[in-house]
Amino acid sequence: MVHSLYHIGGICFFILLTISFLAATPSENFQNGDGALNDLSLNYLRFDSTRCYNSYKIQVFSGGMTRIRYSDLPNFSEFIGESKIENLKLFFNQQEIPIKCTPFKNNNGHIDFFVDPVLFEQHEYPLTYWLQIDKTHGLRIQEDDETLHLGNKVIPVRYVKQIEHYEENRLYETTMPNRYYPHWVWKLVRKNDIFRFDFDRTLNPDKQAILSVFLYGAKNTRHLVNFYINDRPLGKCEWYGQMDFLFEKSFRTKFLKPGQNELRIETAPSTRPEAVYLDWFEVEADMALELSNKQLVVSPGIEGRFKLEIYTKAQAILVYHVESPEKIRSYKLRRNGRSPFELPTFLTNASKIVITTKQLFHNEVAISIGTSKSFYWPDDVQYLMITHKEFLNQTLRLAKFYDDSGMKTRVLLIDEIYDRYSNGLLKESALRDFLNEVYLLYRQDKLLHVLLVGDATYDPKKYLNGNLENYIPTHLFDSRYKNMQTATDDWYITTKEGELLPVALGRLPVQTNQELQTVINKIIDYQNSAGFSNTVLVVNDAPRKKDNYSFEEISDRVISHLDSSIFNIIKTNYDKQYQPQMDNMINGILSKDVLIWNYIGHGSMLRLSNKDDRMYEIDDVKRLINDKLPFVVYLTCLAGLFHHHDKQSLGEALLLKEDGGAIATFSATGFSNLYASEKLLSYFFSFLSRYPNTTIGQLIIQAKRLGIELGEFDLQDTNLYVLLADPAIRLKLLPNETN
Repeated sequence: MVHSLYHIGGICFFILLTISFLAATPSENFQNGDGALNDLSLNYLRFDSTRCYNSYKIQVFSGGMTRIRYSDLPNFSEFIGESKIENLKLFFNQQEIPIKCTPFKNNNGHIDFFVDPVLFEQHEYPLTYWLQIDKTHGLRIQEDDETLHLGNKVIPVRYVKQIEHYEENRLYETTMPNRYYPHWVWKLVRKNDIFRFDFDRTLNPDKQAILSVFLYGAKNTRHLVNFYINDRPLGKCEWYGQMDFLFEKSFRTKFLKPGQNELRIETAPSTRPEAVYLDWFEVEADMALELSNKQLVVSPGIEGRFKLEIYTKAQAILVYHVESPEKIRSYKLRRNGRSPFELPTFLTNASKIVITTKQLFHNEVAISIGTSKSFYWPDDVQYLMITHKEFLNQTLRLAKFYDDSGMKTRVLLIDEIYDRYSNGLLKESALRDFLNEVYLLYRQDKLLHVLLVGDATYDPKKYLNGNLENYIPTHLFDSRYKNMQTATDDWYITTKEGELLPVALGRLPVQTNQELQTVINKIIDYQNSAGFSNTVLVVNDAPRKKDNYSFEEISDRVISHLDSSIFNIIKTNYDKQYQPQMDNMINGILSKDVLIWNYIGHGSMLRLSNKDDRMYEIDDVKRLINDKLPFVVYLTCLAGLFHHHDKQSLGEALLLKEDGGAIATFSATGFSNLYASEKLLSYFFSFLSRYPNTTIGQLIIQAKRLGIELGEFDLQDTNLYVLLADPAIRLKLLPNETN
């Protein structure tokens, strides 16, 4: 990932400027992922579109000055109505942006606005803007045609300083973001690592270049590192301990060459393995600025009164001085003979200069009718399903099943929530604000269940080149154990004051419609079936040598909360020596109609117990043959890590298995605490024994709230336990007379 920042450091700068035209294409209003909604649309919940002014949702794909024609905006005449063009307003991230509007005549005219390229580094791609109209004047770009007399201090030399920044957020497992490091470290430095970077412009050989390298020492040892540019030695750095180090060195620009260059980082033989990590590096050099076929955005990085001299072959140019996001001035400049364009102005460190020709300029945009900002919530909704547009039809099928069963259910697109609560930006806080508002502000005490339909990943920008989509985001938090950042969905139903709401929340971590269809078929078949079992399978792990506890004793305390007059408990303790085929035995028991499978012991994302023991692994799920689906409870470490960028966890594999598997999994996304998991399981089984017909989602949320109220654990302990399932599932227990 390469970011460029320009600083003026020369007499003048050259621009060979012609502008290519990219038409803005309006997109049709979305209905669903596969076609017409048909009779399922009764369960499709939209925000009310009649209670406020209309809006246009504008998605922008590149930085610089952007132009939208009025003819690109669907039904623009009706949108304007009796209002005036002066009342048009553009918003980004809930902040009004200055625009330049021409008169609206015969559907002709346009709107210009500036999109800061830096925003693409700070927000999800593409950027979403909102065009609205009301009864007051909007913020405008100030037009100045007269020459300004602010000073004659010419910006020196003809070269421009450029800083190339190189950074990749890769090593999630090794260096996870936390309060000190808000991103992932790039790379572990081996003995001789080479990093290639490009300078594609003419260099100034008379100037000095600067190399900056930010390193991280991961071990309490001595670190010695040497640096080379194109095999020329630049210097070395030395430091001790688990801490950062910034290496900076100036060198002659002639060491660099146009095109590809190499930075070699060499660790000394005395440096311990896996001790030094590279976070980022920058190369700063002076180079001539000659750009063609695009507009130019320059950050001078200086303050004071200056006269810009601009060399270009164009006869006229437009110059925009972006003083701040809220204040922009535009200047129309014409050539006076062969002399350069001159613009006296007052620059600040935050100023940006945008230069383009007077010809039409366009950036690629997508335009649609925006969702209303007004909020409307129907009465008596008991079940809310939040889905991505890719999964709308299948989600509506599940909603109709519950609606027909007497549980009032509605479906809402995640994009609708983004539109209302974060101006179209993909912010996870939008979903939290929405659910808090629904439950607290609108007093929806009957909202008992919420289902998130779609998978999540901790790498939504695909730095790791993963193949999984981030359909419904999850929230990453710093867990208490192993200094790990992991996922929680409970954050969405937690108030800002830290109270866990009594809302049963579940997730279907699907990536395709085929996966979702499989899960929904399992849900509907299960809910329509009669009671089939009262068997609870309890599998206990063998402790490691360093463990000072017994999983069997913990298990006995937990299952003592199950009513033995209702449940038939099968318990087995794993021993590798005497049970080498434990996986086959578990699959065999599961094929005999098990209601709940509970495991207590060590675990990881792909297996139960230790790696070497191979007690039960994700590949064993493929060999599982069972008609009746158990509810799987793994409060062991990592078995529910559903947010990996390209792998499935054991919990997901059981839920998504097409011919069998599990009806639901309740598991941990990170490293679990044994005491907290024991207490949570105990409360869950107590509630299940007392209220066996209650949904699993409500049993879980009430167990969590009770433990927090009694002080047995807190949100930091329980946030990582997620329900990968439909929270409205009711376990199919055999009737008492059969027991």
